[in-house]
Amino acid sequence: MTLMGKSNPLGGGICAYVPGTVLFDGSSGASAALSLKKGLYYIRAQGAGAGGGNCGYYGTGGGGGSGAGFEGNIYISTNQNNINCYAGIAEEANRKNGEASYIGELMNFGGGTVGGSDNPTPGSGGILTISEDIKIISYQVKSDGNPGNKTTGGSGTRGGADSVLTKSGAGIAGGSFAERCASAPGAGGAGGKQWDSNGGYGKYGELKIQYLKPKP
Repeated sequence: MTLMGKSNPLGGGICAYVPGTVLFDGSSGASAALSLKKGLYYIRAQGAGAGGGNCGYYGTGGGGGSGAGFEGNIYISTNQNNINCYAGIAEEANRKNGEASYIGELMNFGGGTVGGSDNPTPGSGGILTISEDIKIISYQVKSDGNPGNKTTGGSGTRGGADSVLTKSGAGIAGGSFAERCASAPGAGGAGGKQWDSNGGYGKYGELKIQYLKPKP
């Protein structure tokens, strides 16, 4: 997976890897221990979305929050060895919080928080944490997760939160169970509705790390 480059066709020194090498590209529990050498990397990642809260006969369940996300180029100024990389799982049992995705202690893409159970409180979005050892060169997305969506009707359910990377995928409020489940990675599920109590599932997280070149 990690091919060592003997020269740098883009200029500026010896490549740690062949430019364009994808060191990690996984989702839903995928993991690896990597050595990230000094250089410029493209990162696309988000934590898992949370499930919508369950409800009772007369209550409503809150919508689940989405995972924090980042898409852009970063520079790692010193070699980082044996870095644990992980793409978070969307916990379905009992509508738990979504798991974080992470690149060791360098970047953490927090998972969304599950919506309220038998109450309309929406879940919060995951928190993005970036170490001072990382220099951000450019980005398209750099965001905490979205909170579960609100509704105006007291008897209505709350929709889940859209993915911050794709701006899509939230579970649909008041829909069938399948519609209440998130449809895009990182998105949150909608809460359960009256007489149909199960909140929808959140969707798994993802992580991609691609080496670009030795220097920005």
